[in-house]
Amino acid sequence: MKKSSKQKQRFSATQQKVIWGVGIAVVAILSVFLAMKAIESTQDNLIRFFNTDDEINKLTVRGDDGFVIEKNGDEWLVHDRLEETDQFAVTQGLAVLNQWAGEKVQVKRQSVGLDFPRLVIRLDYADNSYKRVALGYPDPTGVGYYVEVQGDGVDGIYIIEKMMIDYFPLDVVKYLDTALLPWPAGNIESIQINHQSDVINLTTNSPYPEEETQANVAGWFIAEPYKHYHNISYAKKQELTESLQTMRMTELLEKDVTDWSTYGLDSSDFTIDFMTAEDKLTLVVGESATDDETYARIEGNNDLFTISNKWLELYQQSASAFHDGYVKILALDSLSHLSIDSDSLKVDITVEQDEENTNFKVDDNFLFEKGFREAYTAIAGLRSAGSSEGVTYGKPDVVITSTVELEDGQKEIALELVDYDEDHYAAFIDRESDFLIEKAHVEEMLGVIESVLEY
Repeated sequence: MKKSSKQKQRFSATQQKVIWGVGIAVVAILSVFLAMKAIESTQDNLIRFFNTDDEINKLTVRGDDGFVIEKNGDEWLVHDRLEETDQFAVTQGLAVLNQWAGEKVQVKRQSVGLDFPRLVIRLDYADNSYKRVALGYPDPTGVGYYVEVQGDGVDGIYIIEKMMIDYFPLDVVKYLDTALLPWPAGNIESIQINHQSDVINLTTNSPYPEEETQANVAGWFIAEPYKHYHNISYAKKQELTESLQTMRMTELLEKDVTDWSTYGLDSSDFTIDFMTAEDKLTLVVGESATDDETYARIEGNNDLFTISNKWLELYQQSASAFHDGYVKILALDSLSHLSIDSDSLKVDITVEQDEENTNFKVDDNFLFEKGFREAYTAIAGLRSAGSSEGVTYGKPDVVITSTVELEDGQKEIALELVDYDEDHYAAFIDRESDFLIEKAHVEEMLGVIESVLEY
């Protein structure tokens, strides 16, 4: 595939971050503003803790997983992390803090958990002043918290709405740029998973005409390891979409790595290729770093990072886990002709359509439309009963031939069912087979079709 320049990729990634960053920041700030207005409408004695006009130099969060974010020139920098700091996320977080306000109360510090607060947030300003907010126990109503504020004339203990605290991100990762894709997830057209000896290719493109794939509601196909392109299940498509949208490193561990062998990344047997129309990114997966994370890198880049094992689970599944389970689904309204040839049933069905109606006919006799549509689901619903790998083509016992109407003609698709063993047929299309079908299901299908051939 043609690769774009690194400069083009960086520009695209930057555009994406700007759009998402601004959008998220505006929504979050607006939400907090509206929440504050709702609170102010019922309480007129709220005191705002922070002065929005003062220039902030440093944000310090002390707790179970504390962190420090400090101004470095015109940019914010998270201390002790190698990842780039997400400037929009920091701006958003500070905007949330600047909305914090509460009602002053008279209580003893030790009685409301402020002798040993579980969380402390401190802002340092350019004029060397500071504000410190310590979090204590929930208030008796359960909708607020006791906090102690120190600095610049607002010293005291207050009750702040729990909602205000919940809006402020307390996870340092929220302030870091950990995204691995250099383009929007929606741009990805193909994913190839190379896991040990298995190869799975997932794609939004297929060699079939559009009319043949109308029943593919997921919009994704699975090609390799199969000979034909098959539909991905809608549930797996949703998992795939979520996975692409959350493709992030958990932590950047080291830059400019030269020896990958320590991490199992010198000759990995687990790689995932993500491809757009013009670009390609390869994630190389190494050995386990912890029970929850695995070492990984991007091919062509010397940064070592970890990635969540939970995120990787989707890409360690078998090909059959992605498949929707059906041997071949064709939309009934895309057909002009359907025939079945077997020992127990031989029938030719014509499909005629006009602007208002669809008619199903056998020898110029009309079939009951609703009944036949329901019966057709028995053909479309023929499910895989396992892989037919290694099977050889022979004389079919059952042939289902569908003629698909195309913009520029027709395409005939013959599903041929060849005896495999006592309980199964091998399903062939163009003399190539991917799946087995249970003979009992085929006999049931033939019985359903025969039952509606009364006209």
